[in-house]
Amino acid sequence: SDALFNLGTAVAAVQCLANDIYITMNGKVFKWDQVEKNRSEGVFESA
Repeated sequence: SDALFNLGTAVAAVQCLANDIYITMNGKVFKWDQVEKNRSEGVFESA
């Protein structure tokens, strides 16, 4: 599972980003309203 990696990315990201809601997946940080899952590829992408 990549859960610990995603958690570590989130902890690092919150120290550098403006106050907002973010999602971290696969080492990438997305604003909550600008991300979607590409189900055919199995990855999250900018919307």
